[in-house]
Amino acid sequence: MDICEAVSSIRNKNKINIHGYLMVKDKKRNNSYYWYCKKRDQLRCNGRATTMFTKNQYHLVKFTDHNHAADASQVKVVKSLNLLKEQAQQTNDQLVQVIQSVLAGSS
Repeated sequence: MDICEAVSSIRNKNKINIHGYLMVKDKKRNNSYYWYCKKRDQLRCNGRATTMFTKNQYHLVKFTDHNHAADASQVKVVKSLNLLKEQAQQTNDQLVQVIQSVLAGSS
């Protein structure tokens, strides 16, 4: 079973990176989590996944194909936005300085 990387969005929605596809949490039953493709509405993608949450990790159980290519940079963008939001809340620096700091660290 593959281990999947959990990613928080800037609106605190649960997302997960599965094989380069960003998935959004649909529902949870017991230890099973059901996910749909982030581009479901935009591209009418029917890509879905099921994971089991054990030992503080999401383990891939089932994965259906998407109608588009994977985009690994999406995950990097979400992580950068999360970092930007976090640093902006924790510092008194000007927003421009925070943005420059995050961009310099992500290159």
